[in-house]
Amino acid sequence: MKYADTEDSSLRAYLEQAGKHKVLNRQELVDLIDETEERGESTRDEIIRNNLRLVISIAKRYGERGLPMQDLIQEGNIGLIRAAEGFDPSLGTCFSTYATWWIRQAIERAIVNKRRTVRIPFDKDRQIKRILRAKEELKSENGEEPDSIAIAAKARMPRKRVEELLNLASGVLSLDGTYGNYTNPMMETLSDDELQAPEDLWHEYLLKNSLKKALGDLTERERRVLLIRYGFVDGEKHSLADTGDQLGFSTETIRQVELSALRKLRKQHSELVNLLN
Repeated sequence: MKYADTEDSSLRAYLEQAGKHKVLNRQELVDLIDETEERGESTRDEIIRNNLRLVISIAKRYGERGLPMQDLIQEGNIGLIRAAEGFDPSLGTCFSTYATWWIRQAIERAIVNKRRTVRIPFDKDRQIKRILRAKEELKSENGEEPDSIAIAAKARMPRKRVEELLNLASGVLSLDGTYGNYTNPMMETLSDDELQAPEDLWHEYLLKNSLKKALGDLTERERRVLLIRYGFVDGEKHSLADTGDQLGFSTETIRQVELSALRKLRKQHSELVNLLN
């Protein structure tokens, strides 16, 4: 690997060293995990070493977020360690997919903590909100991300000013898009207490992925009931009565439809029923 863009010699040496470790295939990883009960931490450390390149790859995506690359990698490594400790191959999930969740969460939390103290002057804050409002309106109208020319025209501001303020805002956004009332579903606030734990995000990912695979085995009514009941429509779980009100059915009908759907899922997708519960 070449890291010509990295000026810090110690970081460059670390990147080169990480690149020397072999990336394990699934079976090799499972074999290693099976050995952890006998060899303990040494095996876990081997799993970590063999996935350092994954951390580096993910950390590079956050290079413009205000933290030095060394810090991003260090935080990502913490996430990798948590992943190595908690991975269960019996769930049938690829380790890199599981580890990516933990690595991203560790890095993103560090970025959020770093940005807590950033403040923008009132006049610029007002202009940024105006620009973001124009951006959202254009996106809603056209169904695609608008460029700075369109945003400038909509907000009635010079294009250069729009670009400057968007760059400024990107330095204080909560992850990829939280500013004022404009939120990103990944993390909507800067509060540690309100950030979703990586375990919860991973559970949510598994649930949605499993449900997507299973929906084809259900009727349209069953699909709609489960999607509303378990919060896949608006992020909120709904009672039988609420679901019935939304779909125009009685509470008893919703209960029966849900039971029918869950029976079908138990036959072919038992792991999904466990996740729903």
